[in-house]
Amino acid sequence: MTCERAHPPLEEPERPVLRRTLLLMGAMPLAVQFKPLLAQIKKVPPATIAAHLAGRLAGTPNGDFQLIGYVTYVEGLGGNLFAGAPSEQTALISFRTDPFRFNVIPNGTALQVSRQIVPGGPPSQTRIYYNPAPARDFTKPETFSTGQQIGVLQARSFQGILVPSQMFSIAGSMDVTSTNDLVLGGVSVNLNILSSVITITFAGVPPSAAEFAAATSVSIPLSGTIVVGDPQAIPRAGR
Repeated sequence: MTCERAHPPLEEPERPVLRRTLLLMGAMPLAVQFKPLLAQIKKVPPATIAAHLAGRLAGTPNGDFQLIGYVTYVEGLGGNLFAGAPSEQTALISFRTDPFRFNVIPNGTALQVSRQIVPGGPPSQTRIYYNPAPARDFTKPETFSTGQQIGVLQARSFQGILVPSQMFSIAGSMDVTSTNDLVLGGVSVNLNILSSVITITFAGVPPSAAEFAAATSVSIPLSGTIVVGDPQAIPRAGR
């Protein structure tokens, strides 16, 4: 009595073809065998500058202020951040903070300043937006909060120094509390490439004390940087 195979063996001419195909696939890099649909930016290492910013400190003397601006550079993206000649009007990614006030302490000819939450308000947050057809205007802060929201940052504390007519500088840490995916130039982008904690620094030249006191509104040009923090070294803010 003989038993027939349920699945007959491959014909001999087919075996070399199959063997060669398997050998070739084994020799190919995994990235070639299973090519991703989109490239992704690598996570930025701690203590590295991850982004450059440009913006304004806008508000009224002795009143509420906000930071508005746009992103000029992101590690891994280069200059792919504008819909035309670089300016606030063509910036694809913008940011806008909640209103806040300053605590001011005289320090010689300078003023020590720190962020203060508006009385009765929630902890200060910064929201980041992507707009493929931007039309931003520093005289209209609301234009910096249009488009797709791609992230929310919550401030811990900010402190700096202001010397009328000479310099303004302020720095602080923020928690990355919310992120959304974004496809930009064929690359998948998400704020989780930074860290759960970042440090932001802004610097600019303020008006003179007389100009500041006489103004009904101020708009101080600022340049900024984002530095990646070490999430293992800093516990998340509890407020």
